Amino acid sequence: MSTLADVTAGLIEQRAILLEVMTLLSDATPLVAWSSRTRNALLTALSDEGLTSSEPWKVTALRRHLCGTTALTLPPRTGAAPISPAEHATAERLRADLPGLVRLRCAVGLELRTSAMQ
Repeated sequence: MSTLADVTAGLIEQRAILLEVMTLLSDATPLVAWSSRTRNALLTALSDEGLTSSEPWKVTALRRHLCGTTALTLPPRTGAAPISPAEHATAERLRADLPGLVRLRCAVGLELRTSAMQ
């Protein structure tokens, strides 16, 4: 069972990642320059694998906000470990909050394609 301290630490970590993603998107920092933790958080938020029935529309909304209607082929996440519950929670936080924090289509030039990560 999680303690209050564990929950608080998780929320602080989510906020730190959210602010880092917001800054990197606002500065148009190339995706290859992002830390693996931050890059994985964004890629998880943009991925629709393993989602409950209420989340796919949030993925679509975030993708459209960040990239418009261009089709995305997301690069693979760094590391082979499955997505943890904490990473799922962070992805949900990004889906919920990021559109209100960054300008429309701010990720269009980030090359969110597999070729950008090679």
